[in-house]
Amino acid sequence: MESEYDLKGFRILKIYSDLLEGKVLKKKEYAEYFGVHERSIQRDIKSLKDFFSEMKVKYGYINDIEYKRALGGYILKYQGRRTLSKNEILAVCKILLESKAFIKEEMIPIIDTILDCCVNTAESQQVHNIIANEKFHYIGLKHNKPFINNLWDLSQAISEHKKIKVNYTRIENSKEILSSVVINPQGMMFGEYYFYLVSNVDGKKKIEHFRIDRIKNFKILNEKFFVPYGNHFEDGQYRKYIQFMQGGDLQTIEFKFWGKSVEAILDRIPTAQIIDEKDGVFTIKAETYGKGVLMWLLSQGDKVEVTKPEQFRNEVKEIVNNLYNIYNK
Repeated sequence: MESEYDLKGFRILKIYSDLLEGKVLKKKEYAEYFGVHERSIQRDIKSLKDFFSEMKVKYGYINDIEYKRALGGYILKYQGRRTLSKNEILAVCKILLESKAFIKEEMIPIIDTILDCCVNTAESQQVHNIIANEKFHYIGLKHNKPFINNLWDLSQAISEHKKIKVNYTRIENSKEILSSVVINPQGMMFGEYYFYLVSNVDGKKKIEHFRIDRIKNFKILNEKFFVPYGNHFEDGQYRKYIQFMQGGDLQTIEFKFWGKSVEAILDRIPTAQIIDEKDGVFTIKAETYGKGVLMWLLSQGDKVEVTKPEQFRNEVKEIVNNLYNIYNK
């Protein structure tokens, strides 16, 4: 009668378990332990390698058994999951295409590279077929400027707290105005189709947003700006308070909302809190920068009323009155 140690299934499970624990698999030792020939252990190793190959194809997990001469045996080379599923790739491609972040000559190669990350060729082709029409008809933004190669250099300047001299084009009264300025880059953000350098002009404290596609050229200076300890710019925190990448003073506002989906409010303004609800009318409080949230509140039409602070309410009233006068000439 065969003992459990003669059973191949048990051997493979024992070997796999030991490898997961980081043990070194030495064929001679395991052959003696199980009372089998070393060739049997070699076949067990092959079975595990075949299993890992199948897992890579199905789920994107890349593991393998490697021989290490210095250790005199085999170890498990665990890399985890390094490829994307077709579901993930489809989602990422859809988000990128909708973002319109880059010109077509930059966007399409990115999409194609992501498709190459698919688990297998068949699934990659499936995703390609789904997004083929969007790829073909993709239209980037009107500035039509390539800038993806600049993103890394600018990010490095941010990380190293280096000043940047930029030639920047501002739009005022539909006219382009070119200016040269030295900035202290605090962070990089993407919002509403554009990449921005969140910076302050050297010598000033006010934070400004510089659209990267409007930077005609730049030079990273060999001069650092001082960042007080514990006062580093936090992109994620800043994003909670900013709307449409528009600045203004940080303020706490309150407004009433009776539109279709209050959830859309909470998604748009991460700091928003519902402080009251009565008969389908929600009272919402939020901390946010003024100009951007003002633009968004006005976009809600007659489904919203700003109540606090008084100055902000008056600003909304003035804009609404101006609109009324325009449409009643």
